[in-house]
Amino acid sequence: MADTLGKEPFPRVLLLILLLSLVMNGVGIWWGLPGSGWAPDEVAPSRVIAGLEQGLSQGWYVKYPPLHFYVLTLAYLPLLALHWLSGLDLHGAQANTVLFFFGRFVSLLMGTSIVYIVYRCGREVFDRRAALFTALISALSVPFVYYSKTANLEIPFIFWFMLSLWFYLRILRAHRLRDYLLFTAAAVFSVCTKDQAYGFYILMPLGIIFSAYLYRK
Repeated sequence: MADTLGKEPFPRVLLLILLLSLVMNGVGIWWGLPGSGWAPDEVAPSRVIAGLEQGLSQGWYVKYPPLHFYVLTLAYLPLLALHWLSGLDLHGAQANTVLFFFGRFVSLLMGTSIVYIVYRCGREVFDRRAALFTALISALSVPFVYYSKTANLEIPFIFWFMLSLWFYLRILRAHRLRDYLLFTAAAVFSVCTKDQAYGFYILMPLGIIFSAYLYRK
């Protein structure tokens, strides 16, 4: 079953679930703006700008790993370009509001992608109906909907973790080198987004080793 997943047509029900998730997660994305946001521990634009002014090095630090700050830097590129070309004040209230939206929009896209990845993980193990139901459960989870509209690190690190979990399941099925490399990269990205993610991976090598033994035997 799993070997034919790539040939399956995209389920219309999954598209509706993804649209539902996108709309639900997007409602309230403007909360606390203009201002300094409303959700505790959001990555404020001022933190990212402060890091950029020091080249994300030279003594700059925050309590979390820097990967998502690199991602946010890419998301900020439109305003950064205006800053470089016209001298736009990145510390102004209007620029701060727009940058907050950019950061939250990244979480919004990652949140919707997580629902799709959950479906793909479900299809690696179960049938289409079970995978669709699992994706719907994920989309309706209250903490998930909450964090998918904020610039916190919860959704970004879970996005990378779920991506690694998908490749992990593919490793257990076929043990292809490509899946090993993609699993490793996604796992590194998850830990480099929020270091507590390392706890998810402590026992995963044992499953790979046992599965590889059975596969080769």
